[in-house]
Amino acid sequence: MQDLDRPLFLSIVILTLFGLVMVYSAGAAIGVQRFADPLHYLYRQARWLLLGGLLFALAVRTDYRRWERWVWVFFLVSTALLVAVLIPGVGVEANGARRWLRIAGLTMQPAEVAKLAAVALLAHNLPGRGECLRDFRNGLLPQLIVVGIPAFLIYREPDLGGTMVMATVAMVLFYLAGARLSHLALLVVAVLPVALWKVVDIDYRVRRLAAFLDPWADPTDTGWQITQSLMALGSGGLAGHGLSSGVQKLYFLPEPHTDFIFSVVGEELGLLGTLGVAACFLLFAWRGLRVAVRAPTPFGQFLAAGIVVLITLQALLNMMVCTSLVPTKGLPLPFVSYGGTSLVLNLAAAGVLLNISRWVTGK
Repeated sequence: MQDLDRPLFLSIVILTLFGLVMVYSAGAAIGVQRFADPLHYLYRQARWLLLGGLLFALAVRTDYRRWERWVWVFFLVSTALLVAVLIPGVGVEANGARRWLRIAGLTMQPAEVAKLAAVALLAHNLPGRGECLRDFRNGLLPQLIVVGIPAFLIYREPDLGGTMVMATVAMVLFYLAGARLSHLALLVVAVLPVALWKVVDIDYRVRRLAAFLDPWADPTDTGWQITQSLMALGSGGLAGHGLSSGVQKLYFLPEPHTDFIFSVVGEELGLLGTLGVAACFLLFAWRGLRVAVRAPTPFGQFLAAGIVVLITLQALLNMMVCTSLVPTKGLPLPFVSYGGTSLVLNLAAAGVLLNISRWVTGK
């Protein structure tokens, strides 16, 4: 066993510690407003970081191949949690969505667990099935059904963004495993009209789409989120106003400590700060994909690739939402945004990725 990949480890540590600082900076005002405590979100994030750090350390030290025997258990448990979320009185509802469970006084988001479980299961199922996957009915379709079950349950919460992330990661892994590109393209073509219909069928999604197309047409209502985000990013200039000196987070920018924390980075640390965050994710993706290519087992290759795509894709979508490149979706910035389940699961996944890197030779 070799030393772990140090640049990969460094990118994870920097993003996580930077996230703790930014959660305090972005969440202090809201903490005062909601709980009369500017440290409310910092304390909670620190507790989740402690738990995530323990799982991270355990995953780094545990041979990743041991997890393969548990992938079906992990997948079934995560699917059961998704079902529980949809049961009235069991799932916690907020803002018209039922996405959370409260267990032993802690609130968790099962969709985050399910996304990682789906990656692990596909990493177990796909290696060695390249020729089989080229047969749509007997090869690809069964795998689509398996991953489609949790994706559908996430959609029902409703969480269209989480569904799209899971579907995209699965499609990448199917392609890497040898599925026909034509089959995957036909799936996208078949699903796209349904997705568009579901968008126009629900009023708030129509308003989000309209705000994306022209956010300044109604900046005080439908375009409020994205216009405030763009104002935060634009006002930061090159170097920003200074840490904790942002204005948009003071009751203007919605959810500045979660979905729009990247905008707070732009206002307080400027273009240099946002580029620094993007550079850390690029470093994570580059070193993570190197690990995937050089992993000694097919399970390790697919697991590493799935983890890298899952985390990097969510980071990219979050930054694209904040810069109005895609319609608004409720996706956190991995390692940085406030959110216990996301932080813990991302750290656990990163620990597994680092363990895989310890078995790679010729770094």
